[in-house]
Amino acid sequence: KPDGSDQQLVPDPVIYTQLAALEALSPDGKQQIVVRVEGNAEMWLITLDGSQDEWRITYTAENDFDPAWSPAGELIAYVSEKTGNGDIYIATPLGFAAERITFNEDPYDRHPTWSPDGRYVAFWSNSQYGLRQIYIYDVLTGETRYVGGGPFNDWDPLWVK
Repeated sequence: KPDGSDQQLVPDPVIYTQLAALEALSPDGKQQIVVRVEGNAEMWLITLDGSQDEWRITYTAENDFDPAWSPAGELIAYVSEKTGNGDIYIATPLGFAAERITFNEDPYDRHPTWSPDGRYVAFWSNSQYGLRQIYIYDVLTGETRYVGGGPFNDWDPLWVK
Protein backbone atom coordinates (compact mmCIF):
# COMPACT_ATOMS: atom_id res chain seq x y z
CA LYS A 1 0.00 0.00 0.00
CA PRO A 2 1.19 3.58 -0.57
CA ASP A 3 1.57 4.12 3.17
CA GLY A 4 3.97 1.20 3.44
CA SER A 5 1.58 -1.06 5.30
CA ASP A 6 0.90 -4.65 4.34
CA GLN A 7 4.41 -5.33 3.04
CA GLN A 8 4.90 -8.99 2.22
CA LEU A 9 7.92 -11.07 1.34
CA VAL A 10 7.92 -12.97 -1.94
CA PRO A 11 9.57 -16.14 -0.60
CA ASP A 12 10.22 -17.86 -3.93
CA PRO A 13 13.04 -16.21 -5.94
CA VAL A 14 11.71 -17.75 -9.17
CA ILE A 15 8.31 -16.09 -8.70
CA TYR A 16 9.99 -12.81 -7.79
CA THR A 17 12.17 -12.94 -10.94
CA GLN A 18 9.10 -13.61 -13.10
CA LEU A 19 7.18 -10.72 -11.53
CA ALA A 20 10.15 -8.35 -11.85
CA ALA A 21 10.55 -9.22 -15.55
CA LEU A 22 6.98 -8.02 -16.18
CA GLU A 23 7.94 -4.48 -15.09
CA ALA A 24 9.59 -3.82 -18.48
CA LEU A 25 6.60 -5.10 -20.46
CA SER A 26 4.05 -2.62 -21.83
CA PRO A 27 0.56 -2.91 -20.32
CA ASP A 28 -0.82 -4.28 -23.61
CA GLY A 29 1.98 -6.86 -23.80
CA LYS A 30 3.09 -5.75 -27.26
CA GLN A 31 6.28 -3.88 -26.39
CA GLN A 32 9.14 -4.33 -24.01
CA ILE A 33 12.01 -2.20 -22.79
CA VAL A 34 15.29 -4.09 -22.89
CA VAL A 35 18.66 -3.09 -21.50
CA ARG A 36 21.66 -3.64 -23.72
CA VAL A 37 25.27 -3.20 -22.72
CA GLU A 38 27.37 -1.76 -25.52
CA GLY A 39 30.10 -0.03 -23.52
CA ASN A 40 27.46 1.11 -21.03
CA ALA A 41 23.90 0.01 -20.35
CA GLU A 42 21.24 1.72 -22.49
CA MET A 43 17.52 1.06 -22.86
CA TRP A 44 15.74 0.14 -26.08
CA LEU A 45 12.05 -0.14 -26.92
CA ILE A 46 11.20 -3.21 -28.98
CA THR A 47 7.96 -4.68 -30.33
CA LEU A 48 7.64 -8.32 -29.39
CA ASP A 49 6.28 -9.32 -32.80
CA GLY A 50 9.09 -7.47 -34.64
CA SER A 51 6.60 -5.33 -36.59
CA GLN A 52 8.43 -2.05 -35.88
CA ASP A 53 12.02 -0.94 -35.77
CA GLU A 54 13.67 -0.84 -32.38
CA TRP A 55 13.92 2.59 -30.72
CA ARG A 56 16.81 3.58 -28.52
CA ILE A 57 15.34 5.30 -25.44
CA THR A 58 18.44 6.55 -23.64
CA TYR A 59 21.63 8.16 -24.91
CA THR A 60 23.87 8.82 -21.94
CA ALA A 61 27.54 8.17 -21.29
CA GLU A 62 26.58 6.30 -18.12
CA ASN A 63 24.36 3.32 -17.37
CA ASP A 64 20.56 3.44 -17.73
CA PHE A 65 18.61 0.41 -16.49
CA ASP A 66 15.82 -0.97 -14.27
CA PRO A 67 12.89 0.07 -16.52
CA ALA A 68 9.33 -0.12 -15.22
CA TRP A 69 6.30 0.70 -17.34
CA SER A 70 3.38 2.64 -15.82
CA PRO A 71 0.01 0.80 -15.78
CA ALA A 72 -1.56 3.15 -18.36
CA GLY A 73 1.52 2.88 -20.60
CA GLU A 74 2.21 6.60 -20.90
CA LEU A 75 5.36 6.69 -18.74
CA ILE A 76 8.35 4.64 -17.71
CA ALA A 77 10.47 4.91 -14.58
CA TYR A 78 14.11 3.88 -14.72
CA VAL A 79 17.51 4.31 -13.10
CA SER A 80 20.23 6.44 -14.67
CA GLU A 81 23.78 6.95 -13.44
CA LYS A 82 24.31 10.07 -15.57
CA THR A 83 24.80 12.24 -12.46
CA GLY A 84 27.41 9.86 -11.07
CA ASN A 85 24.85 8.31 -8.72
CA GLY A 86 21.95 6.05 -9.45
CA ASP A 87 18.90 8.31 -9.60
CA ILE A 88 15.38 7.54 -10.73
CA TYR A 89 13.84 9.28 -13.73
CA ILE A 90 10.38 9.25 -15.29
CA ALA A 91 10.00 9.67 -19.07
CA THR A 92 7.79 8.68 -21.97
CA PRO A 93 8.38 5.18 -23.38
CA LEU A 94 10.30 6.82 -26.23
CA GLY A 95 12.64 8.52 -23.76
CA PHE A 96 11.25 12.04 -24.13
CA ALA A 97 10.70 14.54 -21.29
CA ALA A 98 12.90 12.70 -18.80
CA GLU A 99 12.38 14.09 -15.31
CA ARG A 100 14.68 13.25 -12.43
CA ILE A 101 12.65 12.36 -9.31
CA THR A 102 15.43 11.50 -6.82
CA PHE A 103 18.19 13.92 -5.90
CA ASN A 104 20.56 12.15 -3.54
CA GLU A 105 24.17 13.30 -3.57
CA ASP A 106 26.03 10.17 -2.53
CA PRO A 107 23.63 7.26 -2.35
CA TYR A 108 21.94 5.39 -5.09
CA ASP A 109 18.31 4.53 -5.79
CA ARG A 110 17.20 1.37 -7.54
CA HIS A 111 14.35 -0.74 -8.83
CA PRO A 112 11.42 1.61 -9.46
CA THR A 113 8.02 -0.05 -9.63
CA TRP A 114 4.62 1.55 -10.32
CA SER A 115 1.54 1.23 -8.14
CA PRO A 116 -1.44 -0.38 -9.90
CA ASP A 117 -3.16 3.02 -10.19
CA GLY A 118 -0.03 4.72 -11.60
CA ARG A 119 0.11 7.38 -8.90
CA TYR A 120 3.13 6.09 -6.98
CA VAL A 121 6.60 4.77 -7.72
CA ALA A 122 8.20 2.60 -5.05
CA PHE A 123 11.98 2.09 -5.03
CA TRP A 124 14.80 1.32 -2.65
CA SER A 125 17.52 3.72 -1.64
CA ASN A 126 20.46 3.76 0.73
CA SER A 127 19.98 7.47 1.39
CA GLN A 128 19.38 7.04 5.12
CA TYR A 129 21.32 5.06 7.65
CA GLY A 130 23.43 3.38 4.95
CA LEU A 131 20.78 0.67 4.64
CA ARG A 132 18.65 -0.14 1.63
CA GLN A 133 15.15 1.00 2.52
CA ILE A 134 11.86 1.37 0.63
CA TYR A 135 10.54 4.79 -0.41
CA ILE A 136 7.40 5.90 -2.23
CA TYR A 137 7.33 8.80 -4.72
CA ASP A 138 3.93 10.44 -5.30
CA VAL A 139 3.67 11.39 -8.99
CA LEU A 140 0.92 13.96 -8.33
CA THR A 141 2.57 15.84 -5.46
CA GLY A 142 6.26 15.16 -6.19
CA GLU A 143 6.78 14.10 -2.58
CA THR A 144 8.90 11.15 -1.51
CA ARG A 145 8.38 9.38 1.78
CA TYR A 146 10.12 6.60 3.63
CA VAL A 147 8.06 3.44 4.16
CA GLY A 148 10.80 0.92 4.89
CA GLY A 149 11.07 -0.63 8.24
CA GLY A 150 13.61 -1.94 10.60
CA PRO A 151 17.36 -2.15 10.90
CA PHE A 152 17.82 -4.46 7.90
CA ASN A 153 18.26 -3.97 4.17
CA ASP A 154 15.10 -4.00 2.08
CA TRP A 155 15.32 -5.05 -1.56
CA ASP A 156 13.54 -4.52 -4.85
CA PRO A 157 9.91 -3.65 -4.09
CA LEU A 158 7.08 -4.85 -6.31
CA TRP A 159 3.43 -3.83 -6.15
CA VAL A 160 0.76 -6.52 -6.02
CA LYS A 161 -1.15 -5.94 -9.25
